[in-house]
Amino acid sequence: MSELTARLVKLGRDLGLEGPELRAFVKEERDREEKRVAQERQEKKEAQERQEKKEAQERQKKKEAQERQEKREAQEREDKLRKEEQERKDKLELEKLKLQAEIENPKSLHSKKDSSTSDWIAKILRMNPFSEAKGDTMDAFLFRFEMLVKAHNWSEDKKFLALSNLLTGESLKVLQTLSVEQQTYSCLKQALLKKFLCTADDYNVKFRTAVPTNTEDADAFISRLETVFDKWLELSNIKKGDFEGLRDLILRDQIYASLHKELVMFLKERSPISIKEVRNSRINTEQPILQSL
Repeated sequence: MSELTARLVKLGRDLGLEGPELRAFVKEERDREEKRVAQERQEKKEAQERQEKKEAQERQKKKEAQERQEKREAQEREDKLRKEEQERKDKLELEKLKLQAEIENPKSLHSKKDSSTSDWIAKILRMNPFSEAKGDTMDAFLFRFEMLVKAHNWSEDKKFLALSNLLTGESLKVLQTLSVEQQTYSCLKQALLKKFLCTADDYNVKFRTAVPTNTEDADAFISRLETVFDKWLELSNIKKGDFEGLRDLILRDQIYASLHKELVMFLKERSPISIKEVRNSRINTEQPILQSL
């Protein structure tokens, strides 16, 4: 007999109930109590569900508010970048129009209103456009161009516009392949060097195979050799005075000269920047390349 039933029996007897009447009383009261308990349990469950639903709704509102905030911030960043890019394009276009106007009107080159720009345009007009048909080489052309601009402290935009206006034929096609983000002097220069085979490897070959021409004296030949060597170092990201970098470069070059052509291609595709990276390069996960020879 449960505690509830025992209490109900005692209560019924206190009321003078016996036999069938007591049993009926106990059953009725027990059913009523169980119904009350079940109702309380249901109400508690519903209250808990309402609370959980409310909390879920609050979390969803917070999440949506955060998503809207992140979306708004992302849109603001995108708008800012778009605005900056448009301003840069407008600036480049303005410089281009100014350049074109002064080229079409040479007399304006003597104006005192903007002597730096006039001097710049005058110098550019004295430099012929790049022409493979006339025997121009891109490395020599860029060397001459940089010698010309070195003393004038030009901005990157001016250098880009000036070089752009000196390109023709295949070199002009290189310019047309650049995205808006790549329209800088540095990107254009690297793209031209790559197109016309003036990479670090090309300068390395030129340095090692260089011989004096019939028109060169010793000083001219040495100067050309120094220029080619410096270009090789520059494109290999070796700074002047960096002995360790130079040592590393020469060792890598000698290793490449000693390997099979296929292995050299495999290594160079991974662009190792140090002997350590060459040493650890692997054809598979099992064995380093240099140990497989």
